[in-house]
Amino acid sequence: MGIAVGMKELTQDIASSHEDRAKRLREMNEKVQDLIQGFQASRKEAGAQQRESLAQDSATRKSEVRQMRADFRRDREKLRTELKEASAAWQDLTSAKVKSKKQRKEV
Repeated sequence: MGIAVGMKELTQDIASSHEDRAKRLREMNEKVQDLIQGFQASRKEAGAQQRESLAQDSATRKSEVRQMRADFRRDREKLRTELKEASAAWQDLTSAKVKSKKQRKEV
């Protein structure tokens, strides 16, 4: 009977350790599932924040480019006006010189 009792205890130990291992595996599986869900939620939140940040950056960049283009157009018109004024002044200066040369020749 000693062997039968030993075998029975061994069988009970094996069954008990199997149950313990299965329980620990279930607990680990639950922890892993919780981690995965946490990672997915975190990733979704980070993705939403990134999309919002990119949209805001895009809007800011478009606004800045519009302003830069408006400034460029304004500066270009200002330069065009200054060049016209300089050209007119130059024309006046050269025509005055030509007139003075003609007057010297006539005298």
